Amino acid sequence: MSTFSYLHNLKKGELTDLAELTSLPDYDSMKKPELESALDEHLKANQTAYSNQEQLQDYYVRLAPRSPVKRASTSVVSGDEKPKKPRQRRQTQVAPDSGVTSEPEAPTASSTLTSIVKTPARQLSQRVRLPPSPAVVSDTVERTTAHIKRRATHYYSQSGISETRDWTREFLSDPGLIQNIPNILEAATLVIKFMLPLKKLGEIQKVPYLLPSGTDIKVPDFFVLLTSQFWKPFWLWSLTALIIPGVSAYLFNVSMYHAQSSTPSSRSSATRRTSSANAQQQQQVDPLVFSIVKALVTYMVYAQHVTLLGMTDNHDISKVNELVFGGYGGMLTGAGVAGLIGIYDAVLKR
Repeated sequence: MSTFSYLHNLKKGELTDLAELTSLPDYDSMKKPELESALDEHLKANQTAYSNQEQLQDYYVRLAPRSPVKRASTSVVSGDEKPKKPRQRRQTQVAPDSGVTSEPEAPTASSTLTSIVKTPARQLSQRVRLPPSPAVVSDTVERTTAHIKRRATHYYSQSGISETRDWTREFLSDPGLIQNIPNILEAATLVIKFMLPLKKLGEIQKVPYLLPSGTDIKVPDFFVLLTSQFWKPFWLWSLTALIIPGVSAYLFNVSMYHAQSSTPSSRSSATRRTSSANAQQQQQVDPLVFSIVKALVTYMVYAQHVTLLGMTDNHDISKVNELVFGGYGGMLTGAGVAGLIGIYDAVLKR
């Protein structure tokens, strides 16, 4: 830093103190730039008189030559004389805060070059740790992705979702359940439509800024399930959709007869006992016969209005036709789907 830059960085009050110390004439009327120039010239002209002042040590340190090595290298050497190696001069330097003097060696050419090379961009790169190569960044991203994937897989396995999914799939894949889904839907629509429309239970009074008008509280009419208006149509549907087809499929069980006839008489007693146990397992409702009988009874009762020997009347038949989803056409469709599932299951078992 030059002496003028040093004076320029000082405040005007500090410059005034230096001017008063060195007896600078007319410094009170000068502005700061004029005072800097006048004080710089005055101090240079009177270096011998003021160089020993403690307050001026920082100024005269900057006024001293900074690179004796460079000055020695530019000197001209005569033809006969050998160039003399310049001696490095030690100079006194005063610390700005403590006032303690030190005598550092003059900076060499290499240190000067290093200070020039250290640009702000280089200092910034030293403060911020950048990755050495794109491969390191890619490897870090891959490790992070693999760690996240492992954690997600661990949490998924601990949540029990896969076990619940497998159990649900196994439960819904049961042929017996699939064949009974139409019956479940028919019974549900019959019960739900009987409880509709909703019955008013009470009323919520209006609340300012929340409910500008009153709101009715409506619930299904569960008491209708205790009346004959519900049980007569429900009994008719149960008779045509469950009881008559179930009894017929139990009595006309083709699968049980096929299992018994396929057992040869020449087998051992253990084999006969095993075949008898398998035949006992086959003594159940034949799904195909169940579906065929249900379709026939549904068509006869709900399409042709057959009263089943007086066990029902046309009012109940019309009521079931009205309440069951799709009417008798929907019931025929459900019977057909259940029959196809029974045929498919029988083919797979063979």
